[in-house]
Amino acid sequence: MKFLILLGIFIMPTIAQVWHPSQQTVNIDHYTLDIRVDEKQKKVWGNVTYTVFPLWENVEKTTLDAGDMTVNKVTSGSKDLRFSHEGRKLTIQFSRKYRRAESINFTIHYTAFPKRGTYFVQPNHSYPNKPYQVWTQGEAEETHYWFPCYDFPNQLCTSETMVSVRKPYTAISNGKLQKIIEEADGWRKFHWKTSVPHVSYLVSLVIGDFVELNDNFEDIPLQYYMQKKDVPNALRSFGKTPKMMDFFSKLTGTKYPYEKYAQTPVEEFTFGGMENVSASTYNQNTIHDKRAHLNWSSDSLVAHELAHQWWGDLLTCRDWSQIWLNEGFATYYTVLWLEHDMGKDQAKEELLGEYEWYIGSDRHPMVWKTFKHRDDVFDSHAYAKGAWILHMLRKTFGHDSFVRATQLYLNRHRGRAVTTIDLQNAFEDTLGKNLDWFFKQWIYGIGHPQFQVSWKWDNKHQMAVLHVKQTQKQSPFRVTLPIELTTKSGKKVYTVDLEGREQRIYLPSKEQPLFIAFDKDGTILKELKMEQTQQQWIEQLSKDSDFYGRLNAAKALVKYPSDKAITALGKALKNDSFYGVRSRIASLLGSVHSKEAASHLIAAIADKDARVRASIVNALAKNRFNRKTAVPALKSMFHNDMSYRVQANSIKALSKYTKNGTDLSTKDMMELLNEALKMDSHLNVIRQAALSVATDVEKHEGLEILRSWVKPGKPIRCRTTAMNEIFKEEKGKKSLMLNSLIKQLGDSDHRIRSAAISLLEELGSKKAIPALIKISENDDLLSLQNSATKAITNLKK
Repeated sequence: MKFLILLGIFIMPTIAQVWHPSQQTVNIDHYTLDIRVDEKQKKVWGNVTYTVFPLWENVEKTTLDAGDMTVNKVTSGSKDLRFSHEGRKLTIQFSRKYRRAESINFTIHYTAFPKRGTYFVQPNHSYPNKPYQVWTQGEAEETHYWFPCYDFPNQLCTSETMVSVRKPYTAISNGKLQKIIEEADGWRKFHWKTSVPHVSYLVSLVIGDFVELNDNFEDIPLQYYMQKKDVPNALRSFGKTPKMMDFFSKLTGTKYPYEKYAQTPVEEFTFGGMENVSASTYNQNTIHDKRAHLNWSSDSLVAHELAHQWWGDLLTCRDWSQIWLNEGFATYYTVLWLEHDMGKDQAKEELLGEYEWYIGSDRHPMVWKTFKHRDDVFDSHAYAKGAWILHMLRKTFGHDSFVRATQLYLNRHRGRAVTTIDLQNAFEDTLGKNLDWFFKQWIYGIGHPQFQVSWKWDNKHQMAVLHVKQTQKQSPFRVTLPIELTTKSGKKVYTVDLEGREQRIYLPSKEQPLFIAFDKDGTILKELKMEQTQQQWIEQLSKDSDFYGRLNAAKALVKYPSDKAITALGKALKNDSFYGVRSRIASLLGSVHSKEAASHLIAAIADKDARVRASIVNALAKNRFNRKTAVPALKSMFHNDMSYRVQANSIKALSKYTKNGTDLSTKDMMELLNEALKMDSHLNVIRQAALSVATDVEKHEGLEILRSWVKPGKPIRCRTTAMNEIFKEEKGKKSLMLNSLIKQLGDSDHRIRSAAISLLEELGSKKAIPALIKISENDDLLSLQNSATKAITNLKK
């Protein structure tokens, strides 16, 4: 699963439980679902037949999870079995005592109107063109809301799904499509079957009016299910799937293990994607046109969910405290794909994004058993730090050893639930080394090293002397990392071991280094404070082959208030080979309030990469020097740039020039805003930008615009932007805002409800508590229940 940050909401159960609360008496071997789904009534009904085997002698009952449903009867052959259904637990009494490993078959007949686990997208008065769709989301433990099951990740079994839906809808599920059966009254049944064991949260069902696009990887059929309107853009998101599948099959040493692979974008999906066995589900926003593609790519998301088919599906974490084994692997194998497909710099860019998500949020060990809610474990540790831990294993012990160890881990445990010790054993057996030290400090410990590094040149002894301190509160970390010395004659890399609180490192060199790169290529998760002279940083900015090193140099140089430093940054903004460096240098120059910095930004505004142009435009919103040149340039970008993001950033930047003085009149700026509000764009980024600055340009007219865009029927992202901007302007009018936001709690769209909860919490009125209690008890999304509960707690304080 990969999060798509929309309004910061996740769907997860709320009760923390490392182990399943019911003692399981049987091992589930296979189940068959035979159900009907009514997309209009939001109803699921039918039966599920289980084949199970007792785990010990004389088993006479078992307990499954079953919520939001009525169990009509339980049968075994021609016999009715006694059962009790209390809360979310269904206990089934067998007709006799069974011996260990003796086969038991029983069928549960039920009717469900699920408020969890299955989500029904429907048109309504405000959004009449919204399609009918149904999709499920099982992780963490929500599958049992649409059929009775053992809903915990420590047991895997095979399954098949037979689901009847109205024509013309298609039903997509796990495994291979066996057949489609035409039924009476305009219904038809889709029969899917998977022969590879999996856990319950990976069971999937998607229903909608889709066009099926077909592809293949060797003998594996691939399907991309799209709404008809999205067909022209489908391959922009999913076209690399066969190449990704080939890469992961070779890297893992295991060919893609399932009967097929389907990928389906759906409306209102609350994550970026979900790695259901052989059938990933995606947020509709992953489909985008060629203009959006200038700033937006689905490659990382698609690679992440595909990598999960091995890491998380073929083998699965034994309990939620071990979730990093799923998410860290999928995140890092995305990095490895990008390195293979687009080069090392793009892979480093991805890892840097993970680093920026994680750093500063270190609160608990990787294997974490004391979480309060299950959604707590799906954080930057599981994804970002997990990826970095795998990166350090690869960089510390070598790529070949990393590949052999991970292949051993996969082959040993495929079809099973795993823990971190299984991974450690695989690496130790591959390397012939005890790795307790590594796993103790990175998995079971907290934090990361914080290095403070300075160096001097010892001309007499021809060596660079580094003084290295670890300044974190935790004990010193043991790490091995490369240090590169660059001289006029060339470069030399030394590999050093560090494990003390303070060390001196002596590195021979026939010449004084122009600069030193500590941890060349970013092999260790760390924070670094490096001391070098301005000239040494300038040399590193222009000569370091590692973009991490050049970026560190840029960050250091921006602190020097000198023309020489700004000139070096401006030169790098124009000439650096990697867009990620140029983009970040633009942001750094935006924080330098000088004509020289603004001149360099304007000189580079026509950069060939839209991501860099977007950063330059943002920087010009902060650095408002050279107005006579900047304003025409920004106007041109707004009207003519092919990138939606550049246009959106341009309208925001122009509003700052209007607010600041007479560079652009209020009347002219309002005309630009109204023009922007008529522009379609991916994710409505241009309209959102215009709404976000409307009251900055003219408060009264801006508020009227915002009120018109907050109404039902407008695009959801525009509505939430308008809600936030109105709140900023009128939060002092507590009674007015209270009534307005409470009304929004009843909106049919979860994103509007989520925004309303956050704003009510910020408003700080205890009068909101009764309305929030209703959300905390009754909302369809557990994530919103959690948010409302948190808001109530804070308001009471």
